[in-house]
Amino acid sequence: SLQDRLPSFMNVIRQWRNVKMLKRGGRAHEQDGVSRTKEGSLAVLCRACPHPGKNLPGNWQSVEAPFRFIYYLFLSKDCNFRLKGQSRPSKIPDICLSAGWSYFVKNKRYMEHVKKYADKEEVQPACFL
Repeated sequence: SLQDRLPSFMNVIRQWRNVKMLKRGGRAHEQDGVSRTKEGSLAVLCRACPHPGKNLPGNWQSVEAPFRFIYYLFLSKDCNFRLKGQSRPSKIPDICLSAGWSYFVKNKRYMEHVKKYADKEEVQPACFL
């Protein structure tokens, strides 16, 4: 019978994505190597979000009132604040290749946060009221 190659293939994909992220962040030719990459330094700015001086016209603040909505920043949240589900151990260890370098903090710091607040009563978010 044929062996299942999907787990091996997915590991290769994760490694390729990690190298690609380091390349995009300009870490390829650093003398200190990738180990000196600062937390959050590989996060990519959202292309859809308004960034003055980058993707907004020079007169964006003086646009007529009916058209100001074009330059608003819309934020949302998912209203899922249940930390208890994050503290269960996984059967398969997931080795992080880029902990804290882009959008997520290092797992150790996150788990410390979860342990600190997991026993508290769940807060009813405003979006469910």
